[in-house]
Amino acid sequence: MANEGMKLNRLSAQEQVFAKGDLVFLFKDCFTVHNFACNKTFRTYAEKGQVDIKPVAVRANVDLRAYEAYDASRCKAKLQIAEIEWPTRLDPTARIIFKPQSIFENALNNVVDLTLMSRMLQTNAAHIKRLKIRMSLGARVPGSAQMEPQYDHIKMFLEAFAKCTAVETLTIEQSDHVAKEAKLSSVQFRMFQILQNMKDLKVLDFNGNVTLDAIGVDLEDNVRHNLSLVDFLPRSVCEFKMRDGPTPRTFKWADPLGFPRGMQRVMLNHKDWFPDLKKIAMPSSFWTLRPAYLAIFRQALNTNHITHFGFSDAFELNDVVSANMGGVIVMLPSPYMALDFVIEGLERDLVIDMRGADEDEREVRLEWAMNSPQADFLHVPNERSDGEEYTTVTIRKKNDCTLQVLI
Repeated sequence: MANEGMKLNRLSAQEQVFAKGDLVFLFKDCFTVHNFACNKTFRTYAEKGQVDIKPVAVRANVDLRAYEAYDASRCKAKLQIAEIEWPTRLDPTARIIFKPQSIFENALNNVVDLTLMSRMLQTNAAHIKRLKIRMSLGARVPGSAQMEPQYDHIKMFLEAFAKCTAVETLTIEQSDHVAKEAKLSSVQFRMFQILQNMKDLKVLDFNGNVTLDAIGVDLEDNVRHNLSLVDFLPRSVCEFKMRDGPTPRTFKWADPLGFPRGMQRVMLNHKDWFPDLKKIAMPSSFWTLRPAYLAIFRQALNTNHITHFGFSDAFELNDVVSANMGGVIVMLPSPYMALDFVIEGLERDLVIDMRGADEDEREVRLEWAMNSPQADFLHVPNERSDGEEYTTVTIRKKNDCTLQVLI
C-alpha cells in the first residue's frame, strides 16, 4: 500500500484523477471539455464511455491548426460542437483572388481555413444549435460552369449550412451593404431558402438587406407581392431582430406590397403563421418613419400578439437622420418622435426594449423615459427601477395599459 501511495504522489494531478477507473464514474455527466479534452488519458476513458463529453462552443478565435490536428487524429470520442461563432476574417462567401503573387500565400491559407470551418460545420450539422456568421450576401452562387477555385468554398459552405436544420439561434451579419433588392442568383436568396427549412429556429438576428428582386404569390390569399425575408421565416421563430447596420435601409419601407406588408402580417400573426413569435426588434430605419407609415404597425401591436417590441440598431434617440430617396436627400424625423407616436396609440400592455446603447445614449433614453412628453395620457408619474443589468421604467396610461421600458 505504501508503494502504491508513493506512485500516486509521483503522478500529475490529472493523472491521479484518472488513476483508478472506478473513480471515473463519479465524474460522469460533470465534465465540459476544454483544453484537456484531447489528453490521451482523457480520451481513453471517454472512448470507453466512462466520461461523457458535453457539446462545446467554438469561438471566433479558434486555433484552426489545432483543430486540423484533432480532426485528423484517431480519437473515437469526437467532440460534438453545438455552437459556432465564425471567425470574422473568414468570409465564407468572399471571392478568393490568388493574384498577384505577393498575396498568394495569404489567399491559400484562407482557402485552407475556410475548408476546415466548412468541414467543421458539416460534420456537426446535426448538433449545431447556435450559429453566428458574417458574410457577403450579395455574392453570386456559383453555377455548374463556374467552378473555379475562387468559388469552390462558397458552394462548400452553402452545402454545409443547408444541413444545419437543428439550429435554434441564428445570427447573420451582411459584410457588403446592398442598396438594392437581392438577385435570385445571390447567396442571400439561397440563404433565405435554407432558412425556410430550419424548423427548430427560435431566434433570428439578421443584419442585412431583407428584400429580393422577385415577385411571389400568397397561396392562401392569392395576392401578388414583392418577396422579402418575411416570406421565408419558419413558423417556429419566437424572436426576430432586424438590423440596418452602418447605413439605414430606408428604401425597404417604401413598398406597400413588399416588406412592410409582410411585417404587418407577422405582427398580426396573420392566419396563425407565426404563433410563437412574441419579440420583435426593429432597425434604425423603422424608427425614422413618419406617422402615416407607422400607423399600421401601431394598429398591429394592439392585437395582443407581440409582447416585446423595441430597438435593434445602436442609434441616437434624438438624432436627425437624412436619407437618399430617389436621388433626393430627405430629412427624416428623429427616432424619439416615432417612439412617442407608437406609445401614444397603445391600448395594451407591452415591453419596449431599448437596451444596447452606450453610456451617454443610455442617459438620453432614461431622461426621455422618465419625462415622457405625453403627460396627458399618463395615469401616474413614471417609475424607475434599477437592476443589475438594465433599468426598467414603468409607464401607466389612463387607458389602464402598462408599458415597461427596458434601458
